Amino acid sequence: KKKVRDKELTREAALRNNFRYTISHNIFDLHFLARKDIQQDNLQIKYNFTNLGCPLLIYKNPWVPSFKLQESNRFQEHFPAEFVPFETNGRHNHDCLLTARDANCISQPQNWTSSLAEQESPGPHTACTRRNYVSCKDNGPELKWPSVKYQVLGGRKNKITFPPYNGLYIFKDIVMDVFYSYCDLSITFSGYVYSTFPRNFAHFWASLAVLLILLFILTRYSLSYLSV
Repeated sequence: KKKVRDKELTREAALRNNFRYTISHNIFDLHFLARKDIQQDNLQIKYNFTNLGCPLLIYKNPWVPSFKLQESNRFQEHFPAEFVPFETNGRHNHDCLLTARDANCISQPQNWTSSLAEQESPGPHTACTRRNYVSCKDNGPELKWPSVKYQVLGGRKNKITFPPYNGLYIFKDIVMDVFYSYCDLSITFSGYVYSTFPRNFAHFWASLAVLLILLFILTRYSLSYLSV
């Protein structure tokens, strides 16, 4: 078994050569319920290069994937439909940008927890699909919790937010739009989040910025004093 450092994620040879990585025990839930206090070991993942290829490099935060629809290897259009993402290994240290209120919902939106609870055999690949999707823009359950996160992406307004953390994510995006296609459309891809500095680095740059502002103010004050 070979373990390699994060910087080697951009090297195709390393990804092909039995690449493995670790997900910390406190940021994943294999039941996809985003539970944070589970007594469990770290999760060891073998990267499937054959299916995933090289990961996208994600340097924007918040971020939303964009897709191109092709037919017979010919570009048709930029994918316009709504979709729901989930991290295939149960990572939950990311969130959605908009709340139900921000998304102008008039009824309570569906989420992973409620959708999984309604299934006889809960599974993330079937919990949220075009077959059971109900838009919160239609009349439905009363909107009791407008501050909950809206987990449907599309239209580029809602996005995924990441914490100060560098790591590899494997997302599956499932198309929810019942009018876009009669087929069950989905795509699975990997992305490596980087340049989201750890908290200590973020504090350092914030302190540096404040210091520079104070120096600028003192310099202007001193020049004004000398000129009098």
